[in-house]
Amino acid sequence: MNIIAIWAKTGTKIEFIFWELDALAKVKTLKKMIPICASCKKIRDDSGYWNIVESYIAEHIKAVFSHGICPECEKRMYGDLDKLITENI
Repeated sequence: MNIIAIWAKTGTKIEFIFWELDALAKVKTLKKMIPICASCKKIRDDSGYWNIVESYIAEHIKAVFSHGICPECEKRMYGDLDKLITENI
């Protein structure tokens, strides 16, 4: 829906202005730069505190994380553990 159609549908300039302000706020949120530590990947919030990524995202996006291990990290962390286990059975 384009801006003119919304203005025509709402019928009042005040409602249109509120809609426009809401849209602008959403765009500003999407464009926000997020300061992240290059080493540990913690994110600095507006108060200057450093938070782990999961906490920051859960607070700002209302998302919940599910943890797993990608194949590359599994190999780095556990090596050939699966081979050792199957060979010793």
